[in-house]
Amino acid sequence: MTPIQPRRPPSVDRVLAAARPGPGFGRSHSRAAAPLVDGSFQPLPLALRRDPAEQAATRLLAGGESSLRALLVALGATGVPEATWRAEDPAADVLRGVETPEDLAGPASGA
Repeated sequence: MTPIQPRRPPSVDRVLAAARPGPGFGRSHSRAAAPLVDGSFQPLPLALRRDPAEQAATRLLAGGESSLRALLVALGATGVPEATWRAEDPAADVLRGVETPEDLAGPASGA
């Protein structure tokens, strides 16, 4: 089960969207963008170009692969440096998943 992310600052979405290509979405040539933490992709949140992502996901699923990280690699995703997205979300709430009611009741930026 994938956790939901109710505390994601909208400004982080804008940073991710600016890192992917397309009209009004920055100058990158990748078809996806995701935050980096310690140099590794975090699979959520992410910004995708729909058509290429659907095609890549279909190919991956047909081969038995269901990882979002594999999808990011297949799309040649742009990694958004931690310093860039943390400027919008210093507490890294964007990485906090909510899987239980107790998680939802916790502090927005607590550990």
